[in-house]
Amino acid sequence: MENDDDHDNLDDDDNNEAWSPLDEPVEALRDERFGEALFLLDATLMANVLPEPARARALGMRAQALLGLGQLDRAKEGLVHALRAARALGDAEGVTQLSLIHISEPTRPY
Repeated sequence: MENDDDHDNLDDDDNNEAWSPLDEPVEALRDERFGEALFLLDATLMANVLPEPARARALGMRAQALLGLGQLDRAKEGLVHALRAARALGDAEGVTQLSLIHISEPTRPY
């Protein structure tokens, strides 16, 4: 007789960490699929399913996706929102990480 306990765990892969709605956007950003990352982040943020610390992180990731797409003004605005959210939470580490994102016009060689 087969042991039913073998089928109860649906996470039989090597990674037993809990799934997060930010997993796919993180992977898309890592692979420089900025449009896909933006789409996934917008959908997640609109669904309002993230706790506040994750929401602040998602806003920062959204700014990174916009930066990758060359939408500098929107990226700057998104970064401001992410910083406000992190500061409101007292998330010093989040503020530090977000402060490392530098958004500026690309320099042109003369």
